[in-house]
Amino acid sequence: MRAFRLLSVLLLLFAACVAHANPQVQTIWRLLDYVAVDYPEAVRDGMVINQLEYDEMQEFSSTVRERLGQLPDHPATTELDTQARALQASIAGKAAPEQVERQARAPAEAPLQALPGPAPPASVP
Repeated sequence: MRAFRLLSVLLLLFAACVAHANPQVQTIWRLLDYVAVDYPEAVRDGMVINQLEYDEMQEFSSTVRERLGQLPDHPATTELDTQARALQASIAGKAAPEQVERQARAPAEAPLQALPGPAPPASVP
């Protein structure tokens, strides 16, 4: 029970950090999450199965790169852009959903960690 309460508190703290992060970072995070979750509805076995969903995947991955370019300069910027470019290439190549999900999730947390914003408490209250 104690472990469950600790996990609950940590999840709440993470949610609070996302809520107070730079609005651009929030948008990037949401777009990447959407791509990770919905890409399997767009592509299967290297074929587009839902053109509307596939078009959204392309648009959202492009928007992620655009918004990453608008963020304040940070040492992680180059790596984030590289990851976002790789995600775009995978989507354009109609890669397997598992690959796209991994690629979308990899940079999703990095902007939250890399950019200034209210920090979570140093210890669990």
